[in-house]
Amino acid sequence: MKKIFLTLIVFAFPFAHIVFAQNKQTIVVRPETAREKEERKMKDAVESFKMLGEMFGSSKDAKANCLNEVKNSKYSVFVEKKLANWKKKGEFEKTADWQKRLQDSTAIKKAEIQESAIDEYAKALDILKIYGYDGGTYELNYWFYDSRGGQYDADKEVLLIKTFWGNIPIPIPLDEAKNMQGDIQFLHGRLEPRFFIQNDQLALLSLTYKTYTYKNPSKSAQKILEQKKAMVMELKKAMADISVADVKALDDRGVDIADLQDNKVVATVKEAIFDHVEVMPQFPGGEKAMMAFLSQNLKYPIIALEQGIQGTVLLRLVIGKTGEITDVTVMRSLDPSCDKEAVRVVKTMPKWTPGKHNGNPVNVYFNLPVRFRLQN
Repeated sequence: MKKIFLTLIVFAFPFAHIVFAQNKQTIVVRPETAREKEERKMKDAVESFKMLGEMFGSSKDAKANCLNEVKNSKYSVFVEKKLANWKKKGEFEKTADWQKRLQDSTAIKKAEIQESAIDEYAKALDILKIYGYDGGTYELNYWFYDSRGGQYDADKEVLLIKTFWGNIPIPIPLDEAKNMQGDIQFLHGRLEPRFFIQNDQLALLSLTYKTYTYKNPSKSAQKILEQKKAMVMELKKAMADISVADVKALDDRGVDIADLQDNKVVATVKEAIFDHVEVMPQFPGGEKAMMAFLSQNLKYPIIALEQGIQGTVLLRLVIGKTGEITDVTVMRSLDPSCDKEAVRVVKTMPKWTPGKHNGNPVNVYFNLPVRFRLQN
């Protein structure tokens, strides 16, 4: 007989929130065999080692394999895979509507994916990783740069950082660099990149360390940066009620160039979604209240119980500027039944306290790991 308990593990490391499922009812299933028990223990041990590997760095072979995968990757292949998934007939889509959608929208959808999926591509290659207590900040994986810091050139007033893409010079004034000496020596989890596609592979468009940004000087990168500047000018013209600070925030964030098409500028400003803001959104009552809500409302799917399935579902949601939850997406799946239950419960949450940027409420991405765990 298995019972499900709510367990909270607190680490002295910057982990995202971890939530455990609880079901107050006793559910009778067949007893766990000795072999299944040993397999479960081994699986738990493997997961623990993986977690420690992400914290302290995995083997050199794993790092080398990751870097080689990036070197050999092609963005066009990634785009075609996403397009192939989009082409599939929906469960509730009529054949005639499906065929018309493919005929009318395939070329448009492919162009849209090419413009909008670059960050998703970087995440799939593990170039971008989640850091921070909020669990929603994607930064450069330290496998792709020397996290021990860089060489500061006092004459040029730049910090030279060794990266996968070569030595990157980030301008930092001398006086400020003196005060940051300790921080400069340890850069892990502090570099925020933006990418573009060059020769069918990811290339750095910009790299930000704190408030200091390197911008790629190549002609192709400069062309994209100029297009982004042009978009900001369009934003200024399109909306009289947007402040200069808001426009700058959007420019720093890197609004997609594709949003200039079909008069989408106004919608882009109104519906901009930020990865990280000055004040992150919060569940009413804080993290403990959120844990209590999930433990009371999350039900362990019977099929998952019977099959001994346990682990973590990673969700990504948008906390709107008025606190509502939208666009709940499964980023890392555990099992269809657990995925569905995690999404269901999150959608029933009350409104959050919205995140703020430059003092104004904004839409913010938030990553929430929900863990299902069995215990004898």
